This record gives sequence, structure tokens and C-alpha cells, in this order.
Amino acid sequence: MPKWVIYCSECNRPATYAEVDSASIDLADPTFRKPILPGEGDTWDCPFCMKESRVRECDLTYSYS
Repeated sequence: MPKWVIYCSECNRPATYAEVDSASIDLADPTFRKPILPGEGDTWDCPFCMKESRVRECDLTYSYS
């Protein structure tokens, strides 16, 4: 399932931030838009170390695995 992941700044482990709806994928034009975040970013709690961090669009990485 394709998804947007974020790497925790504390433990450096990747975790799912948001899943990509596979029905919305156009194989002829496989471009994906990152989730829209507020200008100051979004708060996110790492599911592994429980540290709260601020997420910006540049922190999101596309993953298909």
C-alpha cells in the first residue's frame, strides 16, 4: 500500500503519516501530491518512542512498501 512516511527525529525510525488511496493512482501519470499541512506544520507523535515533533511537507517521504 503506498503511503507517506516520516522519519522520527529522535529514534530515526520510519512510520506511516498518511496512506495514499490506491484508487486515486493514475498509472499513466503517477504523480502524487503530499498531504496539505498548515503553514507552521502539524504535530505528530512517533508510535515507537512517543516523542512529539513538528511535521512539515519537506519531512514527508513517499513509500510503496
